[in-house]
Amino acid sequence: MRFKYYYIVQFLCAVLGQTVFADTPLPPPETHTVASRNFDFGAERNPKTNETVVYRLERGSPDGRVRGETLWKFPKWFRDFRLSNDGRAIVAGPDYLNLLPPDIAKQNPVLLTFIFNGRVIREVTLKQLLASETKLTPTASHLYWGRLYEEMDPNDRVMADTVIGFFVFDSKTAKCVFSPSNAID
Repeated sequence: MRFKYYYIVQFLCAVLGQTVFADTPLPPPETHTVASRNFDFGAERNPKTNETVVYRLERGSPDGRVRGETLWKFPKWFRDFRLSNDGRAIVAGPDYLNLLPPDIAKQNPVLLTFIFNGRVIREVTLKQLLASETKLTPTASHLYWGRLYEEMDPNDRVMADTVIGFFVFDSKTAKCVFSPSNAID
C-alpha cells in the first residue's frame, strides 16, 4: 500500500514539475551541433549567419570525429531539429519547441518543417496536424501541442507525440506513415 502512494506522489511531482517549469523562457539563440543517429553526419545551426550547415563527419580526430565535407546549407537557424542517417534530411520543430504562445497558436504556425538536400519539401501546420488550436493543452501561460522524439529512428523516421495522438513521418518524403486514421496525407 505504501508503494502505491509513493508512485502517486512521484507521478504528481513529475506532472506538477513540468507545469511549473514548462513556461520558463527559452534561452537565446546559440550555435549548436547535432549528429545523425549513426554519427556519420553532423549539422550546425548558427544564429549569427542564420543558417544550418550539414556536413560529413570524418573519423580520426582525438575525439573520434572532425568536420568534413559540407553537403548542403539551409538559410535558417532552427532551435530544434533532427538529422537523418545519410545527411540528406532534416526535420525541424517549431522555434517555440513544445509550447506555443497563445497569439502564435491562433495564427496556425508551422509545427514541422521537412528539408531534403537543402530544400523545403513540406511544412505541416498546427491545423494540419491537430485539426484545431482548441485541442492544445493550456499551461500557465502557453499552449502545449506535443513534442518530437529526440532522434530519428534507424529508418530515418521522425516521431511526434501530440495532444491528440502519436504520428510517424518519413523524413525524406515528409509523408505521415503512422497513425492509420491520420487526415494529414
